[in-house]
Amino acid sequence: MRTLNKKILQPVIILFSLFMLISCYDTDQDSDYAKWIWLLNNNCSGKINTTLTYVDLNGPSEIGASYASRDSCNIYVGSAYPSSAPYIYSISIATNDVTYNSIPRRISNSVIVGKYIWGTEGPATSGFSSIQKINKYTLEVVWSEDTIVNDGRAIAYDGQYVWIADRGAAQKLHRVNPTTHSIESYTGIVLAGARHMTFFGNYLWLTCNGSNAVVRIDPSDRTFTVVSSIPGAWGICYDDTHIIVAGSAGYICKIDPATAAIAQDTTLADCSWLCHCSFDGQYVWITDNTRDEVKIIDHDSLALVETKSALEQPLGCVYDGIHQWVTSQLNIRIEKMTLSL
Repeated sequence: MRTLNKKILQPVIILFSLFMLISCYDTDQDSDYAKWIWLLNNNCSGKINTTLTYVDLNGPSEIGASYASRDSCNIYVGSAYPSSAPYIYSISIATNDVTYNSIPRRISNSVIVGKYIWGTEGPATSGFSSIQKINKYTLEVVWSEDTIVNDGRAIAYDGQYVWIADRGAAQKLHRVNPTTHSIESYTGIVLAGARHMTFFGNYLWLTCNGSNAVVRIDPSDRTFTVVSSIPGAWGICYDDTHIIVAGSAGYICKIDPATAAIAQDTTLADCSWLCHCSFDGQYVWITDNTRDEVKIIDHDSLALVETKSALEQPLGCVYDGIHQWVTSQLNIRIEKMTLSL
């Protein structure tokens, strides 16, 4: 494939991005907008130059921000600790403007379903986690449930249902109808230490750091396959062909979604707790929570390309098509890293 002229592509990217940000149509985290930007960026052969912007949440939360989710217009993030005042924040991708609202229970992780933020709490302060459905325009809770999920940190949307996995002793997988709010719970699927979940290739993919494994789940019948020998399986994302998992002590792997076999893996030096990851079409960005760093990994070789300093205990990492957004457990501000072509 010929490399496209960077001078031609730059205005195309800018104009297309402006169009999408102005339109702000409802979409989930895996929008076609982001995929188009990935394709354009991949043909620019740019260096990893970034400009860093700090976005202060400016809310009353005492400490830190949780994992983040997004749509085509905004980044959504909740309070990080049980000691924090429970708030939900919305940050404009285009302007960095921040709005927030108090909510009954804190949010550890979330997904976007149409005009709603679906958030779940973990660790649960009362033994059970709250599921909260929040209007993303008003940031008001429109429905919640507080007695079924047990420390539910992992959450995903398959296009029909919201799925939540218990990290607590119950180790159940919960299926929530986003319209009727009916909940079905299943046992025998979730392994110890459920952390993150995503939907790709018609399967749910669940990392379980307590079991050093990833579970591939068919949402239609809940049949599952365990991919074992993944040390401290924690962060998860995907490219066009593989699931990408980041674990403890610098371990990274790609999983073939069709066979659930590890297709490629490596262990990076000078890494500790690889917490969350995000793919920008060329590089995998991974937060190292213990070292206060973000690792930038070459997607093809899984080799470390660059290490960037981050705020204390970086946690979530989400890509909006142009920027990487990195949250911090110990800061009520977010890092917005802009990739330069």
